[in-house]
Amino acid sequence: MSMDRFAIVEVAGKQFRVSEGDRITVDMALGEVGQEITLDRVLAYGDGKSLTTGKPYLEGVSVLAIVEDIGKSKKLRAFKYKRRTKSSRRRLGHRQDMTRLLIKSLKGV
Repeated sequence: MSMDRFAIVEVAGKQFRVSEGDRITVDMALGEVGQEITLDRVLAYGDGKSLTTGKPYLEGVSVLAIVEDIGKSKKLRAFKYKRRTKSSRRRLGHRQDMTRLLIKSLKGV
């Protein structure tokens, strides 16, 4: 297990640089706790000596991750207000689904 190996993966529309043993938090609910997930949208792979990039994704390269935790983010509150009227106040809240992944291994190349 070399610490020089890394991959850049795309999960839920965002890109993460990962190595074996890393933990990432993704903005969506993926699977169940303890389930293994294969992330196959790998944009780049490096081993410390060379870097391989895909167009846009690499074929035959994947990242194996384990779902550690599923939860929600802190609550975001938005408040809409118009002056001079009593009935134009609106408070909104949103909590995004979050998943914490543990990167188990990098496969390929």
